[in-house]
Amino acid sequence: MSASTPASHAHQRLQASRWAVTVRMETLSDDQLHALSQWLAADPVHAQWLARAESAWDIAGALRDAPPFAQAVPRARPWSMGAFMRGLFQWQPLMPVRWAGVAATIAFVWLAVAALHPLTSLRADYITGTGDIRDVSLPDGSHVTLGSDSALAVHYDNHVRRVQLLRGEAAFAPLPRTGNEHRRFIVDTADGHTTALGTRFLVQRQSNGNTWVGVLEHTVEVRVDETPAPATSQMTLGEGESAVYSAAGVVRSDIEPELAADWTQGTLQFDRVPLSQVVERLNHYRRGWVVLANTSAGQRPVSALFHIDNLDEAVTTLGRGLGLKVRSVGKVTVIY
Repeated sequence: MSASTPASHAHQRLQASRWAVTVRMETLSDDQLHALSQWLAADPVHAQWLARAESAWDIAGALRDAPPFAQAVPRARPWSMGAFMRGLFQWQPLMPVRWAGVAATIAFVWLAVAALHPLTSLRADYITGTGDIRDVSLPDGSHVTLGSDSALAVHYDNHVRRVQLLRGEAAFAPLPRTGNEHRRFIVDTADGHTTALGTRFLVQRQSNGNTWVGVLEHTVEVRVDETPAPATSQMTLGEGESAVYSAAGVVRSDIEPELAADWTQGTLQFDRVPLSQVVERLNHYRRGWVVLANTSAGQRPVSALFHIDNLDEAVTTLGRGLGLKVRSVGKVTVIY
């Protein structure tokens, strides 16, 4: 952490002002995003200075020649998070800078999480990027469709066909155990396993650490490694059934597998799904980041069908359809 001196504060304000304008005025390259994340990680106070870049004299002093900011503005007031958040949605001359600070702060968190992905990818045999869907043929002829931002490792041997879903989601269509193929087909995640019993099924690693399994054809067996009594550690699911499992056990889910398989057809479908969950789903398939700032709207039901290759327009349509406003700053889109 840098020393707290008037000189260091001035330098931090200068850096924060430049970053705020850069984020607002242009699309950051990968190198710029990396540089921004390094700057924010270097000292916790940098994030605060970036938010404080709404200060008139910070901008005027740092970039006098930038037309949007080459004008007199009110004297900066003492900073508080509450006042800053309230001010985001009230138009003022410095509103672009406020949004730039928010975008940069959210981008830092996003980059910190994304930094873990290379570690997962090193263990994977097949990966997809955000918004990508990939069809994969495994060595035995089994078929897998990987969803957005997913990673799969294959561990076949003479006794079992084992794959590990490291992140994301996938649709599995394993080759049946007939003829010369006697090995079981098992999908592992963090806390348990799904064994195919001649079937087509979905497996999804959820953001809360749980795993969701849905059966499209025939049956599967779901088993958790260790569960506290009296939790259920094993469950057989038939066609059209689904369940969620974690270290706490296996419980049935009311999510319809056919509806949850929408992404395999290039669409995202929602039937009276809370807005907060819709935003989470869009974030998984859309490059960039959508933030629902109006938390009171999070439980509003959404019924819609969006095409995965046009999710930018979907976010705008979603906001307008619910009477909300949408604003984009760089790679961050805020619904409020």
